[in-house]
Amino acid sequence: FMDWKGIWQTIVDFFKTNVWGIVLFFIVLFAGITIIKVTINLTNRLLNRAKMEKIAQQFIMGAVKVALYLILVLILLSMMGIEITGIITALSALILAVGMALQNNIANLANGIVVVSSK
Repeated sequence: FMDWKGIWQTIVDFFKTNVWGIVLFFIVLFAGITIIKVTINLTNRLLNRAKMEKIAQQFIMGAVKVALYLILVLILLSMMGIEITGIITALSALILAVGMALQNNIANLANGIVVVSSK
């Protein structure tokens, strides 16, 4: 059967030795989410002033949101001690493969965004 006292002591020891790392993790998490929300609001205001079509604004906002949250996740993974170079390499290879496979579709999408945003 399980040694619950030993498990509990291991958990307590972990939190005692890593308390500042855990606090820093949550500070970076909340600060990152706040910075992302402010950045998204500023980007949204700039796009509204640019008088772009709504669909182009939504596409750009979606791309900005995904990129910012991905950066935040990578920063948090790095803080936890996880090596992110392999993750970044895999993501780069995946994006390259998808980009090559959808080359014509991406070109059409880019042309559509240019046409919609130039109205």
